[in-house]
Amino acid sequence: MERDFHHWLQQHCPPTGDQIIVGIGDDAAIVDFGGPTVITSDSIADKVHFDSSVHSLKQIGHKAIAVSLSDIAAMGSRPIAASVDLFIPRRLEFEDLKRLFESLASTAKKYHCQIVGGDTNRWDGPLVLSTNLYGVAAAQSGHAWLMSNAKPDDLICVTGPLGGSLLGKHIAFEPRLDLAIRLAENYNISAATDITDSLAIDLKSLATASGCGFVIDAADVPVSDAAREMAKTNGSVPLDHALYDGEDFELILCLSETEFEKIKLDKDFGQPIYRIGTMSHEERFLVNRDGSKTKLEIRGYEH
Repeated sequence: MERDFHHWLQQHCPPTGDQIIVGIGDDAAIVDFGGPTVITSDSIADKVHFDSSVHSLKQIGHKAIAVSLSDIAAMGSRPIAASVDLFIPRRLEFEDLKRLFESLASTAKKYHCQIVGGDTNRWDGPLVLSTNLYGVAAAQSGHAWLMSNAKPDDLICVTGPLGGSLLGKHIAFEPRLDLAIRLAENYNISAATDITDSLAIDLKSLATASGCGFVIDAADVPVSDAAREMAKTNGSVPLDHALYDGEDFELILCLSETEFEKIKLDKDFGQPIYRIGTMSHEERFLVNRDGSKTKLEIRGYEH
């Protein structure tokens, strides 16, 4: 079946565009990136990042590539090419593999990314998918966004409501690539990352890389409807889900107040970004709705 699948892949993923010189079918692909290359990789496994008894192969294929596309977005970059490694349970048939890969390829194509190769293995274990993505910075300067360039007094923003991803967003999210590319092409973003483990954990990672602290205003954190729904059923506080749930795949952005005001005045921008706090010199505080300050607990998904 593996050879038949490889032959099918060659027919369904022909090289496109000037940058993909050699795609699927040879011992390795050849890609012309035309500058410094942004590289990321992710793996997702059954019963860890998805549940094959609940989620469809279409959903699984989408998530496998979308998690890496989110990393490219967090670098203010545009994807060019991807390779995919599959560890395939023996129970899956040829038609299953085609559905899985068609979903991968569809999501990649949506974001102008070409799948150029990878590897397949059949085994007795669960379904595991690994993706490697390659891209280039979207900014005219050629510089990608980093986590380490935030400065005290930078505003902290997020790109959407947070929390409650287990009600569906964790498997069906869209990476914020289009938004990131528009920002990178037109505005000066100091630092960025995406929210995978939780707002608290990923913001701490950014702050640590930049040698900063931060102050978050609880009243300004956008809380998703899913977070409110989860809080109703488990007796928790919706804000806690927004702060500590993982797999939102929204972006955390640090930028000056001047740049933030420019974005607000851009009538063609389309999607709002939400100001939730400010980078500081040392402390890591949450300003509660009553105005009191507490040290922000750092928790979320721990690998």
